[in-house]
Amino acid sequence: MSGAPEDRAPDQAPPAASRRGLLDPLLSNRDGVLAALEERDAPPRFDDEREPWAHRRGEPRLLILLWATYLLAASGATIMRLPQIGLTEPRFVQSATRLLVLLIAVGLVALWPAVRLSQASPRRPVAATLIDLAALTAPLAAVLWPVTWLGRWDVEVTLALVATIAAWGLLVGPLVALGIRRAPSPARSGWTAAVVGLLLAAPALAVALGPLGVPSGPLLYASPLTAVYALTTEPAGRLPVMAAAEWWAAIAPAGVGLALWCVAAALPGAPAAPERSPANA
Repeated sequence: MSGAPEDRAPDQAPPAASRRGLLDPLLSNRDGVLAALEERDAPPRFDDEREPWAHRRGEPRLLILLWATYLLAASGATIMRLPQIGLTEPRFVQSATRLLVLLIAVGLVALWPAVRLSQASPRRPVAATLIDLAALTAPLAAVLWPVTWLGRWDVEVTLALVATIAAWGLLVGPLVALGIRRAPSPARSGWTAAVVGLLLAAPALAVALGPLGVPSGPLLYASPLTAVYALTTEPAGRLPVMAAAEWWAAIAPAGVGLALWCVAAALPGAPAAPERSPANA
């Protein structure tokens, strides 16, 4: 039939695209935020046959599996070993819990960026990074709540630990999104160094200044590693109590992170790699 779409003249204009609905930026399968979930089935933006394992296929399911395995291993190496060696007093549980939180902070602030910056770039860096961040921070409360209860910490201390780890994730996330906008290159090492620097800046300063230069006050919250100790320790071995200033210091990284997210979202996306023809596939 002459009215069939395949019989349309080559020079005939295609039909006008439908107007975008109110929720299209969220739900559209083509360019919505949720379309970042299609990374698990999509071809890589920057195609490199020499590195088949650099692609992000299976995401975010593969990341969730690796993160769950990491949390289980960290718990098994810290809090779960205490009954086996007979250390069940609250002070031992508290020390093991601090170590567990430190391992979680290292995984979120250092290992996650290092993995993503070594992989192929997603088609939607900001959306893909937000999905990563949601998958990484969702289990924090479930992991930290029982062990902090065993350590006899106040509920506010547990909430503060979850808040500060999530805040640092919000700060690191846009750096990951900015770093993966372009194809893998040596320049990504700079982004990785910047992320690791955020984690180690305050502890390195404390070591450089010596015993008398142990960071105090706001400097304690300049790294998630030292922030954990600031939130969970009090002089003379007293149980920690959250003050208003400590709450603001704990969530301060989130404010900086939100500003960086706006910058990452405002920058134009990187051009995608040209699609290969069937003859070259």
